[in-house]
Amino acid sequence: MDEEEELTMGHPTDIFLSKPNESFICAICHEVLKGASCFKECGHTFCEECITFATDRPNPTCPSCRKPVHTGCNPNYALREIIDKLEVRCPEEVEERPSKRFKTTGEDYCADDGAENNSGCDWRGTVSGLEDHITNVCLLATITCGEEGCKHTCRRREMEAHRSSQQGILSHMTLKYENKLKAMEMKYESKYQMMNDRIVVLEKKAKLCFNLQCSLPHREIKRGCMYCTRCGVANYCSRACQTSDWRNHQEYCNRNARRYDPESRAEGGV
Repeated sequence: MDEEEELTMGHPTDIFLSKPNESFICAICHEVLKGASCFKECGHTFCEECITFATDRPNPTCPSCRKPVHTGCNPNYALREIIDKLEVRCPEEVEERPSKRFKTTGEDYCADDGAENNSGCDWRGTVSGLEDHITNVCLLATITCGEEGCKHTCRRREMEAHRSSQQGILSHMTLKYENKLKAMEMKYESKYQMMNDRIVVLEKKAKLCFNLQCSLPHREIKRGCMYCTRCGVANYCSRACQTSDWRNHQEYCNRNARRYDPESRAEGGV
C-alpha cells in the first residue's frame, strides 16, 4: 500500500446511511470529501487537507491529471453544501447490536442506557452536525481530561468517574501543585540570575578577582588586571586564579559568551 492510500483525511465511507456517490470520493485518501477544494489550474476536487499534503512536496502535481499546481486551491462551496446534507451515523456505533428504532434524522441524540461498554451510539444526523456531535455530545467519543497537565483519555461518559475518583482527585492535586512549584522555581531562578549578573558587573567595575579563594587582600587587583577572553567580564589577577575558578565561572561564561565583542576590550586577556 502506497503513502496516498494510507491517508484518512476525509469522512469514512462506512458512516454514511447510503452509499456515497462516486463523485464525492477523494482520489487521494479514498474517503468522502471533507472541506472539498479544487486546484486553480485544473479544477479537480480533493479534501482540503489532502491538497495540503499533495502540495507539500517539490514540484507538486494534481494527483488526477498530473498537471503542475502551484497557485493554491479554491473552496468548492457547491459540493461542500451537498455533502453536508448527506445522512450519517455516529462513528462510535457498534454494528453488531440488536436492531432498534432511532430518533428522527437531524436530532442530536446520543443514547446511553449505562449498561454495557459495547452499547453503541444511536445518533443520526447530517455531515454538517457530525463534528459538533463527536466533540460535544457523544458519550462514547474518546476525550482528554480537561485538568491542566492531566493526559488521561477515556470515553466521555467515563470522564466524570475519572475526575471524581480518589486516584483522579489525588493526581489532579499533585499536578496542580507541581505546576505551581515549577512556576515559582522559574521565577526565583530568574531573579537569582539577575542578582548574580549584577554582582558580576559590580565586581568587574571594582576590578576584583573573580576567584573567591584569591590570596590578594580583599581580592583587589591593583595592577596587571586580566579577564576571561570568552565572556569578556570576569577579572583575574593571574592564570592560576582563572583555572582554579573555572568550575564556578563556567555557567555564567556559557550564558554570556555570545554577547562579548573582543574588540570592545582594550586590556589584555587571560
